[in-house]
Amino acid sequence: ATGLSLNAASGSVDVKSSTAGTYRVLYTFSDGSCSDTTSTYIVIKPLPVAGVSYSALNFCRTLDADSAKITQTGVTGGVYASVAGLSLNAASGSIDVKSSTAGTYQVLYTFNDGSCSDTTSTYIVIKSLPVAGISYSAPNFCRTLDADSAKITQTGVAGGVYTSTAGLSLNGASGSVDVKSSTAGTYRVLYTFSDGDCSDTISTYIVIKPLPVAGISYSALNFCRTLDADSAKITQTGVAGGVYSSATGLSLNAASGSIDVKSSTAGTYRVLYTFSDGSCSDTTSTYIVIKPLPVAGISYSALNFCRKLDADSAHVTVTGITGGTFSSVAGLSLNAASGSVDVKGSTAGTYRVLYTFNDGSCSDTTSTYIVIKPLPVASISYSALNFCRKLDADSAKLTQTGVTGGVYTSAAGLSLNAASGSVDVKSSSVGTYRVLYTFSDGDCSDTISTYIVIKPLPVAGISYSALNFCRTLNADSAKITQTGVAGGVYTSTAGLSLNAASGSID
Repeated sequence: ATGLSLNAASGSVDVKSSTAGTYRVLYTFSDGSCSDTTSTYIVIKPLPVAGVSYSALNFCRTLDADSAKITQTGVTGGVYASVAGLSLNAASGSIDVKSSTAGTYQVLYTFNDGSCSDTTSTYIVIKSLPVAGISYSAPNFCRTLDADSAKITQTGVAGGVYTSTAGLSLNGASGSVDVKSSTAGTYRVLYTFSDGDCSDTISTYIVIKPLPVAGISYSALNFCRTLDADSAKITQTGVAGGVYSSATGLSLNAASGSIDVKSSTAGTYRVLYTFSDGSCSDTTSTYIVIKPLPVAGISYSALNFCRKLDADSAHVTVTGITGGTFSSVAGLSLNAASGSVDVKGSTAGTYRVLYTFNDGSCSDTTSTYIVIKPLPVASISYSALNFCRKLDADSAKLTQTGVTGGVYTSAAGLSLNAASGSVDVKSSSVGTYRVLYTFSDGDCSDTISTYIVIKPLPVAGISYSALNFCRTLNADSAKITQTGVAGGVYTSTAGLSLNAASGSID
């Protein structure tokens, strides 16, 4: 019958070309004389039907890949098989993708409906994962304000996407991290990439370290560069053990931060403090101003001043900053505002005069010296105050003590020896004279004085009635006529009987 693919000569049946069904096969034969027909039956069974397929042709061999589940239709209960390398569940057809070796596999499903068995197949491709690697130049980065971005080194498949958790300032395309804009912490950076078939994610870690904290400050912004200025001490908080630095001109102790103010050059300086907590270092700074001292000078017209009763005040000349205050030790009669010295009101001695002045920022003191010299000492006196101007009068001699070598002067009319002070009385005019003695000890001079009176002689006249008298027994006494000053005493040589009181001669 039609449907059975029967070889008429041999009786062979091409089963797979025949249509399923029950067939009677007739065999007609002859022995040359007679012919006959016999028959038998053959049943062509239809194959059982089944289908298998996976959800996709390609599966990527990721570490977290789910099993590839098969969809099977038709006769169940068959057996799945494939070549080595494919981790295949023979009963369910599921494939453990991540345990399989990359490759293309034919999966066979052999099944039976109780009469016939058959095998169907499908293909599955286990794709190898793309390969990439990422790493930063270091695991730890310090979050400094001038930190460069942390650049990533990427190998293998490029063009992936970088991600991390909030707080990390991450460039999704390049993987670079803006360290200074990131929050301190430990971050896992993921790189997800694909080769067009499969994608994968790898990761690395980066630690953004918080900067150590420190602060520095000086007790003031401005320091005056005085010769006796103390060091400017710094107050440091936070991480200790750092190093201080600044520009040339500031005499700075690198270990302590102290500044030798008097050895520094005037100017404004930024002092840097670089410190580390063992992981990260940072630099903080503060400013200090070394002020130049104001400039002033003082001087008197001379070093030495003599303490005379008529001495003028010693006036000072000030250059530079004015308006300061003058001072010295006790004994110097000093005007604190003007610097003038009342010489005659001061005690003899050597004095340092200080001038303290201020320019509004800094003060300083300059000084000069002044010597108040004691006056030299001398005395003069005559043997008497009054001297009579007689023709035979001796000179009036002077007694002088103390400083010698001075000069004597007086008014006109007194015949005075300028070198010795002796007075020629008889050559002097009558009068009262002040004799001045001016002398010097080499530093100071002085003048002292005494008085001398040159007295005029008293005036009187005497005369007898005649020049000649005869010595008779009855002669009268010779009477004298006296004018002028009376009450004097009359005297003569021996032989003349003279009344000393009246001047009469017997």
